[in-house]
Amino acid sequence: MDEFQGRVSTSSALYKKEVMSNSKVAHPLPIPIMLAAPIMSDRPGDKDLLKNKVLKNTVQTSFKKNCNYVPENGFIDVAFSISRLSENKVLISTLCWTAANNQGNAYWVVDDKTPYGTELITTDANDDANGQISFAEKSRGHGDCWSTRT
Repeated sequence: MDEFQGRVSTSSALYKKEVMSNSKVAHPLPIPIMLAAPIMSDRPGDKDLLKNKVLKNTVQTSFKKNCNYVPENGFIDVAFSISRLSENKVLISTLCWTAANNQGNAYWVVDDKTPYGTELITTDANDDANGQISFAEKSRGHGDCWSTRT
């Protein structure tokens, strides 16, 4: 790491500190700025996409591969939710796993037209709202240790 950052033999080196100036040390990259995309309203036909056999089979195949939750009725009718992301993409989600104090949903970004390209985004989320997918985890049974990500 010292070599990568140009810190070898400088006073800020981690391994081999010496008295050379830190003037040649690489500056950190700026923090990337992420702007949330505008939130789109669902279209009347969006829910019907979940009835399409090709799309359903594609998402169910990924579900079976990446999730360990088995619905009561097996994999016959996994309950998926859908919401509009953009002009040509939707977000599909469903319960993916459960544990003693937690559960996680899987989220896929899917093209709304054939060939229904799908991308699994995460299997560790709990909620999606206002253009963000989030996860909260209860680390202990007493409720005093929580971890969250957005």
